[in-house]
Amino acid sequence: MSTESQKNLLLYYGPPIAIVSFLVAFWASGMGRPSENVSAKVRSDEVVAAADPGTEQPAESIDPAITAARDRFADKRRQSEPPTPTPISADGKYPSILVEEASYDFGTVYEGDEVQHAYAVKNTGDADLVLTKVKTSCGCTVAEYTEEPIPPGGEGVVDIVFKTRSKKGSQKKSIFVHTNDPRTPQQKLFIQGHVQPEFWIEPRDRIDLGVIERGETIEPQVVTVKWLADLDVDITGIVIRNDAISVEQEPWEDGEHKGKPLFDAWVEAWTPGDTIAARELQDKQPYQLWARNGFLNAPAGASINYRHVAQALAEASHEYDVQCVAYDRYAFKRGLEPECNDLGLSLEFVEHPQGGVKKGKPNEAMIAASRAAEREPEGLWMPMSVRQLEELLLEKRIRLKRNPVLISAMMSAVTGNDRWGNYWLDKERATNKIDAAIALAMAVGAAHSYEGAPAKEYQMLFL
Repeated sequence: MSTESQKNLLLYYGPPIAIVSFLVAFWASGMGRPSENVSAKVRSDEVVAAADPGTEQPAESIDPAITAARDRFADKRRQSEPPTPTPISADGKYPSILVEEASYDFGTVYEGDEVQHAYAVKNTGDADLVLTKVKTSCGCTVAEYTEEPIPPGGEGVVDIVFKTRSKKGSQKKSIFVHTNDPRTPQQKLFIQGHVQPEFWIEPRDRIDLGVIERGETIEPQVVTVKWLADLDVDITGIVIRNDAISVEQEPWEDGEHKGKPLFDAWVEAWTPGDTIAARELQDKQPYQLWARNGFLNAPAGASINYRHVAQALAEASHEYDVQCVAYDRYAFKRGLEPECNDLGLSLEFVEHPQGGVKKGKPNEAMIAASRAAEREPEGLWMPMSVRQLEELLLEKRIRLKRNPVLISAMMSAVTGNDRWGNYWLDKERATNKIDAAIALAMAVGAAHSYEGAPAKEYQMLFL
């Protein structure tokens, strides 16, 4: 089966992280002395300590850069210091701030996305609560807050926007809320998560070659350059500043890898738009952010509108050669099938049972593909689909288009199993949403079941 047909089979679960690998060969002859490439970093306060060990220096002898660094450090320290507590009034009444969820984990987002979150601030005291000032630990975080006094029993809000441009990896930022609460003059909030960069290199820092004797040649080392699939990236050249290093480029090739097919996959996910805010609080997932950034379809309504899903299938059938659509009987029969019939879609629908008990029935195309590949015909079965997905991931034969909905589903999934060693995707809690991961496994299973299918033949009569 061609790579193009594989992409078509994986219609809903697709595109890629582009990968380019470099084989880097090193040898020791001609390498410079280590002392030629020595660098060091110290904090701004250490710079000040080194420049000013305790004896007064003439003003003209102090480097302006050191003075600026000292001022920045002192200003940052002042910002993190709590304000002077407000004294309790003579009548003994005072406000009391309560933030039930002072830490927000936004999961995984992509570099350049903006993360928004609102912290609910309650006044459980018996006097007006005033938020006097809000400071953040970096300029990448912008905060707005309720400036009017919050009466006893009332509620205010601190709105945060975290800008991820130029941020990579694990992130944790602090927000300092200054109040007139005499017991809590400063309320500390946190926002944290992981920022996936648009472009990165593995290994990220360096290749440790250990001790190399002069004239010794070592085994080639692999440096992999990766970028998100929707970026248009071309590697136009590689600059090497040392004659002792040679580089060969090995790009990801479409088609096959060691005789096995490669796959591209992406996910389309839907959720009811009218209830998205309530379920975001319940599930503790940034559904509204995902919807704004195009990762989650959230049409208006209190339940899934299957007409939208059917229309997406219709659009896809015009753009791709869709071989089949794997479905879960409950959702398909309940809403999607009637909508597809109304639109007159002539697609091949194949049932893919859930769990590890029931196995689907192979259709004619699956039987023909099995015979062509000299294997026993089998219907779709979740344990087999999960194993096939697992194999693709371990052998790096599948490229997944970035989508935090899928990442969250994969991280939330666990496996159920039986005594015969079969296992399938499951979840521990109702708030764990693993639908995208299950859909990906279903698509992989469907694609494999059509592997080796002969081309369709048609008879046409023209009048």
